[in-house]
Order: sequence, then C-alpha cells, then structure tokens
Amino acid sequence: MNYIEFYYQISKRYQNLRGQRILAKSNQVITYAFYVFYPILLIYMLITKHPKLLVTIIVPAISVVLVSLIRKWIGRPRPFEIYPIHALLTKDSKRDAMPSRHIFSATIIAMMFFHVSGILACMLLVVALLEGYIRVVGGVHYPSDVIVGYLLGVLFGLFTL
Repeated sequence: MNYIEFYYQISKRYQNLRGQRILAKSNQVITYAFYVFYPILLIYMLITKHPKLLVTIIVPAISVVLVSLIRKWIGRPRPFEIYPIHALLTKDSKRDAMPSRHIFSATIIAMMFFHVSGILACMLLVVALLEGYIRVVGGVHYPSDVIVGYLLGVLFGLFTL
C-alpha cells in the first residue's frame, strides 16, 4: 500500500468538517494539557522539595534543544509537502517532520511524572500515543516521525529515573 492509500484509509472518517474539528480540537486540548501538567509537576516537586526537581527541569530542556537540532539536520518534509493529500491539521513549518517534537515533548513530560506517580505517568504516555495518532491522521507526520519522537522521549526520560 502506498502512502496516499494509507493516509486515505486512516483519515477518511475525519475528512468531513465535523471530523476535522474534532481532530483539531483534540490536538489542541492534548497539546495544552501537557504544557499545563508540566509546570504543575514542577511546582509540586518544588513544594515537596523533591530531590529530582533539577533533573526534571534540565533533562527535558536540553533534550528538546537536541531534538530540534536533529530535526533541522534531517530536514524531512511533512507528508502534505510530498503527497497530494489534504492535511487535516494546519502546520506552517516545513521540512521539520522527523522526529515529531510534539510527541517527543509529550512523552518526555509523561516520563517526568514517574518521579511522583507511575500510574499518572503511564496514563500520560498513553495520551502521548493518542497525540501521535492524531498527528499522523492529521497529515502533519509520518508514523515513523511519531515513533522516533516517542522513543526519544522515553529514552531521554529514562536518564532521569
């Protein structure tokens, strides 16, 4: 199966206006949720004087920079740049698809939650996978972009445990 057929199969239920709105809103809510949860985690760790607070700040910060540099170096075009597909999510940046920084960020934030709650961390890792699905169905990432972003998030997160 070629990519155009693959994309059509996974996105066909979202091609209508209602489906596009659901996909876009889900993407937005999940993205914002991670960016709200992370400061809450840091505040909690600060208040409780958690010994891993500093590493929970430094490792994600350094790793986001490294992932951004990797993206620039690879320069992989997004699916909508290569194929005649209708991307359901809007994305202004181009040639920065691999690895997915969205998924990397969500995953490393989820990994940081292992310092305070394994259950919450696992739940957030599942939500990061859902975000990956949304990004692929939305036409802004290939599955491999999402998989590599997720695995890098887990790998960098393991450095803090």
